[in-house]
Amino acid sequence: MSRPKWAMVIMAVCLVVTIAAAAYAAGKAKASVPKVVRAQRFELVDARGKQRAILNMFPDGSPGLALIDAKGEPRMMLSMFPDGRSFLALSDEKGKGRAKVWLTKNGNPMLTFSDEKGETRASLCLNPDSTPSLTLSDEKGKPRATLAVSRDDTPHLALFDGKVQVRAGLMLLADGSPNLALRDMKGNLRVVLMLDTDGRPALRLNDEQEQSIAALP
Repeated sequence: MSRPKWAMVIMAVCLVVTIAAAAYAAGKAKASVPKVVRAQRFELVDARGKQRAILNMFPDGSPGLALIDAKGEPRMMLSMFPDGRSFLALSDEKGKGRAKVWLTKNGNPMLTFSDEKGETRASLCLNPDSTPSLTLSDEKGKPRATLAVSRDDTPHLALFDGKVQVRAGLMLLADGSPNLALRDMKGNLRVVLMLDTDGRPALRLNDEQEQSIAALP
């Protein structure tokens, strides 16, 4: 065999040996990868070494996951209460909590929205009796309007003054007729406007003791 042919054979053998060695090394490395990693804290960093996510255990024994923006502000937190209920919080660029969702102790969901000062301005929930309700609050966190559905499936809207006193209510009665009620500053019912099941309107005016003083018809 000529010399160039011997060189080609040697090169081919070397190539085969190299491929076989690489395959063996890859297989061995794959076999050595642990299937389970156990720790109490994990940190994910970006190319500059800044923390961008943290998965850890809190002192009360509950787990938590935090996602952090490029400026170091936490923007999302997923965790659990010590009793096992889940909790999710979303924050703005200043780290202020703006939206939260969690399960109450009776297992019903609660969703709240907060302004830049941290005051809750809106909340949506299922009450202990599983009826839904929406509450809108002012800048001081006081409820000013609620929209809910009762257990008999009748919807109603309530409006509150600055002292959280109900001043107006709009609802549908069980028979489907609408009812508007107006109250004074003490909460006494003063005006009732409604339609009966036949579509006939009715108006009632009360005094401070809620005694009727006028009615139509």
